[in-house]
Amino acid sequence: MAVERTSPAGVITSLLASLLFGVIFFISGAIEASAITLVAWRVILTAACYILILLHPAGRAIASSFW
Repeated sequence: MAVERTSPAGVITSLLASLLFGVIFFISGAIEASAITLVAWRVILTAACYILILLHPAGRAIASSFW
């Protein structure tokens, strides 16, 4: 029988991801720009978040556990 477990780190990660998605979604509606510009900014913001995570040793360890 499988037992489901939830870790606090997983819950916090999920909440941060949801918050980041909400911020990006809100900014998309608040800014009067073309769709191409919004997609470009989303890609830049996503890449910046990945870079920040991978620069920190703990972030690299957490990211490597997902793959």
